[in-house]
Amino acid sequence: MYYSEPVRIARCAMEEFIRHGVLIGTPDWVSEEFLSRRAGCFVSLHTSNGSLRGCIGTI
Repeated sequence: MYYSEPVRIARCAMEEFIRHGVLIGTPDWVSEEFLSRRAGCFVSLHTSNGSLRGCIGTI
């Protein structure tokens, strides 16, 4: 399955924290273009049945 770079970063960060309790640094595969941009971020987590579990965001 293909994920956009921001989604891939978020997924990687959440998986590492949930599985190992570790906050990741910037992965080597993140592009310079992505690092040089300013942008907002919003993350929603859902349970396995689709109910909203939580969300957080910033601009």
